[in-house]
Amino acid sequence: MRWKPAQSLSVDLLVQRSDEAGFSRLMGWKGRDEFIDCGRISSEVVELPASKSCDIGEFVFLPCHAQWLFIRWRHDRFRPNHIDRIQQLIELSKDCVEYQEILAVSRACRARHGAN
Repeated sequence: MRWKPAQSLSVDLLVQRSDEAGFSRLMGWKGRDEFIDCGRISSEVVELPASKSCDIGEFVFLPCHAQWLFIRWRHDRFRPNHIDRIQQLIELSKDCVEYQEILAVSRACRARHGAN
């Protein structure tokens, strides 16, 4: 069994500068020169760099709040992840198993089948 916590399922999104309401758009790559809207985030949460040298950020999707959490700027990336990868991550994060659940199941298995 492989397990990865939801917090480590991240994607890279293009952060477009904030609008008049104070939100930045998060964009995924659709192919060629096309991008697709993947949500928005408060500009207060993501402090945009002064220069336009980096506009790709790493984000984690929080299904309980249906929103993105900013992790860091990606200076090594020139384009965001493809929309297929982004949609896959959203689905995986909705179906995540928490670490405590894994411990509980493993304890129950050991109790049922012996401690081997």
